[in-house]
Amino acid sequence: MSSFSWYLNRLRRMTVAEVGWRISTRVRNEIWKLTKNGNSVKLPDWSVSDVEIQSVTPPLSDEFGDDPAGCIRAADEVLAGKFCVFGVPIELKNGAPIWNSDPLSGVRSPMEFGPTLDYRNERTVGDIKFLWEPNRHLQFVTLAQAARITGDQKYADGLKRFFVSWLDQCPYLAGPNWTSSLELAIRLINWSITWRILDSGKMAPFSGSGEDSFKRRMLESIHQHCFFITQHYSRFSSANNHLIGEAAGVFVAACTWPYLPNMDAWKAQALEILTRELDRQTTKDGFNAELTTAYHEFVMEFALAGLLSARASGQEVPMSFQESVSRMSSCAKLMRDVAGNVPMFGDADDGHVFRLSYEDSFDSLRSTLHACSAVLDQTDIDVQDIDAQTLWLLNDGQIDQLRSSRANDVPMSDVALSDTGYFLLGHKLNTPEEIRLWADVGELGFLSIAAHGHADALSIYLAAGGEEILIDPGTYAYHTDKSWRDYFKGTSAHNTVCVDRVDQSVSGGNFMWTDHATVEVDNLVLGELKSTISAHHDGYARLDDPVIHSRTVNFDKENGLIEVLDLVNCSGTHTIDIHWHFAENLTVVPAADERSWTALGVSVCAGFSVESDRGAMELAIAYGEDDPPSGWVSRKFASKQASSTVRCTQKITGQTRFATKISVRITSQASPDGLR
Repeated sequence: MSSFSWYLNRLRRMTVAEVGWRISTRVRNEIWKLTKNGNSVKLPDWSVSDVEIQSVTPPLSDEFGDDPAGCIRAADEVLAGKFCVFGVPIELKNGAPIWNSDPLSGVRSPMEFGPTLDYRNERTVGDIKFLWEPNRHLQFVTLAQAARITGDQKYADGLKRFFVSWLDQCPYLAGPNWTSSLELAIRLINWSITWRILDSGKMAPFSGSGEDSFKRRMLESIHQHCFFITQHYSRFSSANNHLIGEAAGVFVAACTWPYLPNMDAWKAQALEILTRELDRQTTKDGFNAELTTAYHEFVMEFALAGLLSARASGQEVPMSFQESVSRMSSCAKLMRDVAGNVPMFGDADDGHVFRLSYEDSFDSLRSTLHACSAVLDQTDIDVQDIDAQTLWLLNDGQIDQLRSSRANDVPMSDVALSDTGYFLLGHKLNTPEEIRLWADVGELGFLSIAAHGHADALSIYLAAGGEEILIDPGTYAYHTDKSWRDYFKGTSAHNTVCVDRVDQSVSGGNFMWTDHATVEVDNLVLGELKSTISAHHDGYARLDDPVIHSRTVNFDKENGLIEVLDLVNCSGTHTIDIHWHFAENLTVVPAADERSWTALGVSVCAGFSVESDRGAMELAIAYGEDDPPSGWVSRKFASKQASSTVRCTQKITGQTRFATKISVRITSQASPDGLR
């Protein structure tokens, strides 16, 4: 899409007030650029020794988890310049970071004025996600952990070397690391965790009078980070998870370094934004308003960072702040199946605010749930073991509180997230015999651009016995690989009906939908033995011959039978595709009648058949096809692997009904490890 088209589409999604605000912000940034006024933000003329840098946090626990050696191995790799970005191994020359380069392509960004740098242009900056990720400085925390565990000076020296190189290469307002307020905020949070692990700056490399110059530079950069964010808070149609993250970064910094200038005012403002936005961007059901499971967890991590900093510094937070986090935690527990699988609804970019565990089996959402329960003084969770990240984040009292908690009764059957638009039709939930079917009858996403939503109205997700069957295939790409970005967020990548090979909603760019399909629930019956949900959407009413798609899902729980009835209401001729996307570990075997197939997994067997009142449908099984894309799953950002997709196709004229019948059987009943 041309730059002009993108700007035109973006303008269409703005109010007059937003246009005025964006113009004033651009003018202000241009003045900064010309006058270098933004560079005038300096700390008072004092030395670090003049400031009473005291601990504002209680001592951390001395428990480092079951595998401190894993942390040390990770730290050694950081020192050697070896690390992974979105699962891609990167090795830096001489172990020296080039902070303004995309480590994957090697493209070095120009050191232009950051606030006006076009970071979406991959020709000049490469893949900005790959560039930004190392600059979030999660690896600084790793080095601090290793220094705390071993006392070995090499980790403190390495941390200082990396810190100084970043300060040297990324001067205030210059280059790609001074473009996105969210990236600055995440960096602040990891600097705070690093500072806290090293005993609030009392351990190397922050200790000693000889470190005054380095420490002053760091504190000055912290102050500049906070000033930049407070001048560039996301607003209007961009005020999604970014605004929460930006406010969390400033709040954490103000709690950690309260003696810096302006921190009291910035902390009060950040806390007000955090409290308001957590409530605004969390539905009454507790789900993130962007309707994406990955960003739900991302926002929970920001909230947790804020709560931990508040508790550690003695800062009171409003009860509504805590209530929002509590609602989010309760909802997140519902999303997990007995094996810990979570549907990949909406966008996901593998982004995390922090990471302090290094086990291959680390479950970040489970860890966040445990830590939130401890900080909120909740006792409604049964903790069988505590992962290393949780141990690092909490103090001894919080850990004792967590170990004494016990789970209350968990739902065994249906759950209606009516305000969110997700309905869980379940049988024997939270047991090895569970069957869980999620029906998506929610809106496209949040605010006018629905930036992280997918065109997945009336899609379903199915898992049984801790094994996924019908999946949402994920995200894969953001700023690059436009065809793949369009595919993974489009209708054909979801378990729903696609009309005339176009999406239900109209995309105006990588993070923008210009026309949104709206969904209305027609009938809902939730029962112990049988459940039904019916809904329709108007996404295809925009076609020359308007089409309305209605879907009814019937679930006979005792017999493991699911019936999906699709009604396509139209007058003219259309091509109808019904897609069924299967988890990558399942084998899909078509039957001789070409109207049915079986999906075989490790512990599940699911039989499918499809019928139309206009005769047989054409069945095709795609597996890793590129043109057009079909038969893929993306479990990690920038990574995809082949999986089976069954496409049922028919050209119709006039109203047509389709019936898909699914029979689910659990063939073995291992006891998967999961959150209880």
